Amino acid sequence: MDKTITDTLVKRVKEFKNKPEKVQEYLDFVAKCPNYSYRNLLLIQSQYPSAKYVGSYNHFKDKGFHVMRGEKGIKILSPKFKKHVNVDGKLLPLNKVDKSVQEKIKNNEIKAVDKVYGYKPVTVFDVTQTNAKADDLPEYYPNRREKLYTSSPNATEHVFKALQSFAEDNNIKTVDNYTNNTYQNNSIGGAEKGVNIQTRDNENIIGLRQGLEPEEKNHTYIHELTHALHHKASDNLTRQEKETEAEMVAYIVSKHYGIEPSESSIKYISDYSHNMKDLKDTKNTINRVTNISRSFINQIDQHIDFEHLEELQKTETFEIEEKDTTHERENKDEAVSKKEEDKKQFIKLTKEDKQIARNKSIIDVLNQNGHDIVHSNGKYYKDETNPNIYVNSEKNIYYDSSKKQGGDPIRFLVNNGMRYPDAVMSLKQDNYQDKQDFTTKKQTTKSMKDKIKIAEEKSILEVASFAGQTFDRAGSFYKGVEHDSLMIKPNDNAFFWNSRRGEKNWSGSPIQFIQNPDLAGELYREDFKDAVELLNSDDFGNADNIKIEKTTPDFKYDENNYVKRIDGFKSYNYLVEERKINTQLVDDLQDQNLIKQDRHNNVAFLWKDAEDNVVGQDLRGTSEKPFKKIETNHGNFGFNFTPSKTEPDNLLIFEAPIDAMSYASLHPEEKNAYASMSGLKEKNVYHQVHHFVKKYEKEPDNIYLCVDNDEPGKEFVSRMTQDVKFQFKSQKDVVFQPNLPNKGKDWNDYLKIVTNDQDIKQTQNVQIEHEQPVKAEQSEKEDINNYQNKKKKTFFNSSSASKESDDDLEM
Repeated sequence: MDKTITDTLVKRVKEFKNKPEKVQEYLDFVAKCPNYSYRNLLLIQSQYPSAKYVGSYNHFKDKGFHVMRGEKGIKILSPKFKKHVNVDGKLLPLNKVDKSVQEKIKNNEIKAVDKVYGYKPVTVFDVTQTNAKADDLPEYYPNRREKLYTSSPNATEHVFKALQSFAEDNNIKTVDNYTNNTYQNNSIGGAEKGVNIQTRDNENIIGLRQGLEPEEKNHTYIHELTHALHHKASDNLTRQEKETEAEMVAYIVSKHYGIEPSESSIKYISDYSHNMKDLKDTKNTINRVTNISRSFINQIDQHIDFEHLEELQKTETFEIEEKDTTHERENKDEAVSKKEEDKKQFIKLTKEDKQIARNKSIIDVLNQNGHDIVHSNGKYYKDETNPNIYVNSEKNIYYDSSKKQGGDPIRFLVNNGMRYPDAVMSLKQDNYQDKQDFTTKKQTTKSMKDKIKIAEEKSILEVASFAGQTFDRAGSFYKGVEHDSLMIKPNDNAFFWNSRRGEKNWSGSPIQFIQNPDLAGELYREDFKDAVELLNSDDFGNADNIKIEKTTPDFKYDENNYVKRIDGFKSYNYLVEERKINTQLVDDLQDQNLIKQDRHNNVAFLWKDAEDNVVGQDLRGTSEKPFKKIETNHGNFGFNFTPSKTEPDNLLIFEAPIDAMSYASLHPEEKNAYASMSGLKEKNVYHQVHHFVKKYEKEPDNIYLCVDNDEPGKEFVSRMTQDVKFQFKSQKDVVFQPNLPNKGKDWNDYLKIVTNDQDIKQTQNVQIEHEQPVKAEQSEKEDINNYQNKKKKTFFNSSSASKESDDDLEM
């Protein structure tokens, strides 16, 4: 990606927090040009603030118009595509498949698809930079269109009916004059103008206060429609974020249809977002608002009868503003007479003009006009987007074998529809590199070996954070919040995603991180070279320059951080309805103060030690967006519980609290103590064993590792059952036995299968037989016996156990 463009994007996003007034400017701009991505909208706005509708030179030429002489192009980003084909469930580029597959593609037996593999800068122009007038393209002059909606009361009502039709398409009922109506104890009160609710009959309703002005009614309806369609109860968004998004969308869509938002709208956005400072991810919010607004406008337009509006325009008397006074060029163009306009078709060119144009780099000209020119051999280059185009860099010419035409930069633009004088002036005045400058730049370009070295030295922590990942400090590592098995080791400048061990790009340097689509997000580059090029940008700092400050654990149990039990319905519904946990078990653990709901609507699984002190917690989000976090000052421990009135005989250890509760739901009659190691952590396992001995003052009859039925889980069980490392005080070996679910990935999957099938018999297949260990290979039993006579480490002497275990276990 072009560094200048990248710098512009980063700068514009930062401005939203540093200069809140920029937010309103952006919203106004989206209202005018909704059909672009937020990145390109930021780029267009930064280069041409008064833009209304942009397109390529050929786009306007196809409509019968041309770009005016002297106009400078606008740089935006356009996706680069490569043909891919599905082979055994994986999309592979055509150059990576064998000839038999390529032959099938030629014979139309297999269909190849385009896949984005990066972005390139392209040049576009605004409609006001062409000779098109508002009368020629009224649909692209928002001022003309918008005035139609607001100048006529009937037209404003027509927009509201289109909104209602859009809502009906999404099974949402509109209740006008909603005041004094009540559904599920929800009524409009205070300063509220509207509500969106779901009744007990699962009927979705948007209600509006009685007496709203037509413009206010439209604005309020769009706000509530945003909540109804895009803000579910399970979303991992704060109330501030939801209200900010809804009001931004209402502002954009209203203004697009000429409904001028009141001053209170911007104040509403400012108050709820604290001038954008309370938003966790400004870029994500702006992106969501842009996408939602574009979707709303496109769907509302489907319900607007534009012919009917034209009739209203003819039959009703109101004034239409002809010009956008914010753009001086349009005022000037509107005043130019037809005769003067005709004179502009004739441009006097000098020899110097032509020479300057010919000296522009043909490679740069092609690249800025939708091509992707890469080096082939010696002085020759090829086009990745069109195999028929070749370039001779020495002669500075191109050739298109399919069209049998070619030539210098001027001829290229002429061959693509531009008039000869316009092509010369465009090359002279636009931001194209000279051949000499381009060649010099090419000669000073670093080798791929140098670029790889630079990429590998970029800070892995900064790269991961730029990609949207967040981390908690854990000693010399950083642990992922979104993916708790993702580890960053700054000292080695490397990452490890342990739950994806063995998969492609599960670990490595910043390059491999960028090549992992599940981690890199918008930074993802499938091609190795593209990943290296991205990391050579100055946007990322080197590992040596990133100072890692040590932090101390900050967990402190505070009852005020949690809602009252009666208000914890989200966590309760999440466990019972979504996770299918037994209601009696949930009630029991809430009675024991082991499960709570924090003030961010997360389920908190509290860690209690043998003295019943809370020493940490697992947090699990209740929304569709995954959220996991571990907070503790206690080191290698975890969530644990025993059902009330149970004297446990066995200790069952799981990867996560949900899995432990799932097994307990399946086997309420068993006498077990349950524990979580929050992942696959050997030290946590031994701490839970010590905790059992200390709390119940006895040794467990059996210890079962109830991990996930996947490769990492199986590998962990194999490692833990291979050797006997410790003994209890009674000289009994600390032996672990496997107990994996035989259906689904983990124990919660298994619980859901049993619940959905209503087949209670399936639960008997996974009962623990207490008389003997769960099925184990004979070789494993023999290994255990062989180790009994060998010298074993003392459990309490291990760094993984507490000194308080002196009386529990011995050599």
